[in-house]
Amino acid sequence: MFPLHVLVVEDHPDSALALTHLLRFYGHRTQIADSCHRAKQMFAAERFDVVLCDLGLPDGDGCDLLRELLAIAPVKALAITGFGMNDDVARTREAGFLAHITKPVVADRLRILLGELAIQIARESIAHEAKRRTAGQVSIGTASVA
Repeated sequence: MFPLHVLVVEDHPDSALALTHLLRFYGHRTQIADSCHRAKQMFAAERFDVVLCDLGLPDGDGCDLLRELLAIAPVKALAITGFGMNDDVARTREAGFLAHITKPVVADRLRILLGELAIQIARESIAHEAKRRTAGQVSIGTASVA
């Protein structure tokens, strides 16, 4: 599986740690934010492939947080929450989450979703690189040369 850089937004320390261990077992790099405020700081400072976000956070709502993150940069996001009613699922979709995972997390479902996202991100990266090459630019490290 293509390794992803994942921001886990979860205020419950044991849940955040368990999720992080699972993601690292799958080969992904992870960082934890325990609040909306911390997630925004981390997201503004660093690029993440995926955000896994709880909805009930101590300083805000995960749906509102995702809208704010998407205003900074595009990112794939999965809601991981204890809220599983139809209205909750509709609200997360409306906010921009690609999937709604109800706690407790089923590891295989998360692995499959992340695998699908990794493939999608890899394809997007290849397409972006192909566009740059056809525009006469070649990427060398972090610099572009025409």
